[in-house]
Amino acid sequence: DEALGAVNELKDRYSDEGLSISFLKHNENKWLAAARTTGANASEAAFIVFLDDDDLLDEDYLEKCLLLLHASPRHDWVYASHQKFGQRNELRHAGDFSPFGFFLKNNMSYSSMFRRDAWLKIGQRQQRVTGDVRQFEDWDMYMRMMSRGMIGTPLRDTKFNYRKSTSGLAARSLR
Repeated sequence: DEALGAVNELKDRYSDEGLSISFLKHNENKWLAAARTTGANASEAAFIVFLDDDDLLDEDYLEKCLLLLHASPRHDWVYASHQKFGQRNELRHAGDFSPFGFFLKNNMSYSSMFRRDAWLKIGQRQQRVTGDVRQFEDWDMYMRMMSRGMIGTPLRDTKFNYRKSTSGLAARSLR
């Protein structure tokens, strides 16, 4: 109900600007990969960004990502620096694009701006890593994108703000 209220507020606020905002909900919890795939499939936009309900974007995040993708037609996504906040505070700067380095350490967050057509070619298919571990689907997706020759580009001067919590999905999955 809270999410639907927020979506309706956004619809009211931006109705005069021609934005199309929809609320989609699965009847049961199918987890992050399925939710993102449903949203990407339903979208008609050329670019997509995913954002969990407890995370934040800098005010200029969407604009700067969009400008960078328009200026760089060979890139399939833009990834930004990300600030962890909450129970852990740490700034991780967006490093140079390096598929080899990324295979060793996930240095991109889920909140990149993607060209929708590139994302749909790969998508987040992985529901679980093993057993009940429900995380790393973004890392898996980035690796599959890179293995098909897709490339990202860093955005260093704005941030995605990622809430760190000991009760969040990632922490529960690691336990």
